Amino acid sequence: MVEVRGEAFLPLEVFAAINQKREAEGSALFANPRNAAAGTLRQLDAQIVADRRLDFFAYTLILPAGAGDLRPPSDQWSALACLQALGFRVNPHRQRCESAEAIAHFYTTWEKSAMTCLI
Repeated sequence: MVEVRGEAFLPLEVFAAINQKREAEGSALFANPRNAAAGTLRQLDAQIVADRRLDFFAYTLILPAGAGDLRPPSDQWSALACLQALGFRVNPHRQRCESAEAIAHFYTTWEKSAMTCLI
């Protein structure tokens, strides 16, 4: 048995569509996609969960001790490649960084890009 951990999220366009529908129905709007996704995961009605169209990015692969020939990935980059090869969606906005400077540059570039999307 393996364990895959990650993040469930609500894409912005899905969030907007859900709030449009809720507004038309006279229901309270969700404050933000994060709260809407968290609330969705607590739903007991499977149809509500399905209707909200959550998405998922896998981040962590955990192999149990004594997994035979299976060896855990040696680093996060290898874990993401393995998860992707197994058919899991991984965040496409990633970059392998070999230094603190490379991390800072990626962060700064990503932050500017993300802010442009929100404006």
